[in-house]
Amino acid sequence: MGKIIAIGTAVPEHKYKQKELANYMHGFCQLSEAEAKWLEGLYAKTGINERNSVLSDFYANAQDPELFKIGANPSVSERMKAYRQHYLPLALSAVHHTRTQLHNNGTSIEKVTHLITVSCTGMAAPGIDIELQKTLALPADTVRLSVNFMGCYAVFHALKIAQAITSAQPDAMVLIVSVELCSLHFQPSHNRELMAANALFADGAAALVVTSDFAKSEKGFSLASMYAEVIPDSESDMAWNINEDGFLMSLSSLVPQQIKDATPQLMNKLCYKAGISVSDIKHWAIHPGGPKILEAFQEAIEISKEKLSNSYAVLAQNGNMSSPTIAFVLEQFWNNYDLLSTDELIFAAGFGPGLTVETALFSVQ
Repeated sequence: MGKIIAIGTAVPEHKYKQKELANYMHGFCQLSEAEAKWLEGLYAKTGINERNSVLSDFYANAQDPELFKIGANPSVSERMKAYRQHYLPLALSAVHHTRTQLHNNGTSIEKVTHLITVSCTGMAAPGIDIELQKTLALPADTVRLSVNFMGCYAVFHALKIAQAITSAQPDAMVLIVSVELCSLHFQPSHNRELMAANALFADGAAALVVTSDFAKSEKGFSLASMYAEVIPDSESDMAWNINEDGFLMSLSSLVPQQIKDATPQLMNKLCYKAGISVSDIKHWAIHPGGPKILEAFQEAIEISKEKLSNSYAVLAQNGNMSSPTIAFVLEQFWNNYDLLSTDELIFAAGFGPGLTVETALFSVQ
């Protein structure tokens, strides 16, 4: 059984109030008065107070935008150039926050045997895996793996890989690094699905260290079980595609209802696999894709909003950062570890293209 023994997160320096971004998008998308009014209402309903970006382009007084110029749409190559310039510092900042935790466990980042990088907002080869290996001075024979273009649930896949590695190799230490620069993919569009994506997504990074569960004395979250399904006939409702204008998000208003309808049966299957009942779950770490998604999950499982307070807090403070977001939610529990009890269960879920629902069950150690 794999166990998370360290969690680190990071956001870039440029922080924007949601209202600031709404004002920017009004001009960027060159909206009519009616469209601007609709946009203002949309941003007010997101549950987001502020978001971060690697770009300074969105300030009202920005003099020399790096990527987004009013009346122009950056090309894919321009967006990828910005990705290559910004992803490494953010990723390193997240990794840095794991170092003290590892030291307290009597180990260090230099003991990493496997590196899994996660991203859907940029691609390059050689890419972030090699740059991290070099910058962190990881061993030359570190096994490198990448999870690309899976969207918001991708860290769950990385955890599955880490689980398999640590089960087969008990002395392995797996470093997962997820970095997403979603703000590079804002679109100057009148399409309401793209405008909704502009309203939700932000930049962030997370690092998780996974080892075998053989050292019971270590603080951590053990991976007790994982389960995933693709909701039938939902392929077009949440998608992430590349064309000449950039990376385009398709985000249907049907998604919350689809999640609500699919969740009870999916929960039953996870609980059956894990040999537990829903009532055994004490804590909930749900990917905050948006307020309607969190509300749909609440209603499906019949739990209170307070049970998802960590998810709502991450949404309010950071927006939806795609794949690293679930680590931010888990970090909320991690930072309040003393309030948890040994063997308590934490249920985590993420949603992404497919429409895919990924789940994991963690046991507090």
